[in-house]
Amino acid sequence: HVRSRRQRQMCIRDRLVVAHVGDSIALLVRGGVPYELTAPHKPAVPEELARITRAGGWVTGRAPHGGRVNGVLAVSRSFGDVEYKTLKEAAWVQPFADDLVSARPDVLATALTPSDECVVVASDGLWDALTYDEVATVCVEWRSVHGGAARGLPQLLARRAVERNVQDNVTVVVATFTHAAPEP
Repeated sequence: HVRSRRQRQMCIRDRLVVAHVGDSIALLVRGGVPYELTAPHKPAVPEELARITRAGGWVTGRAPHGGRVNGVLAVSRSFGDVEYKTLKEAAWVQPFADDLVSARPDVLATALTPSDECVVVASDGLWDALTYDEVATVCVEWRSVHGGAARGLPQLLARRAVERNVQDNVTVVVATFTHAAPEP
């Protein structure tokens, strides 16, 4: 069925679409409650482990750290890492049936609601240091003090992770939502 241009825009405007590759996580804060939108692509996850072994690779180690592709790389999907893709035979001096690490994203569309406050997209360094509940609490408190604006919030979250001596990189992006009244 054909929709008008305005109807198509409404469908897009009312959805959050996340395409995800790697070990970063997108977290939606809805009514003060955190909802994980993406799961890290770790080699020991059963689907990822099966794909890697079908390709001729192997995974060393298991939970809690998620294993390592061919004993080295801690993510099973990424951009780059050509030694697990186009240069894998040269890097590992053996043939493979497919790429060991995939750049194919998981894509998720979530309907937005008036209680959605923000989405936090951050590298694993933030999540190594702070829980989802802690991040949601900081976001809600920040928005109540700063009128909903995100300016300065990513830096605050990153600083809190660094203060806890996190050993991984910390990158944080926060998008806040404003909800206009529906048009008549």
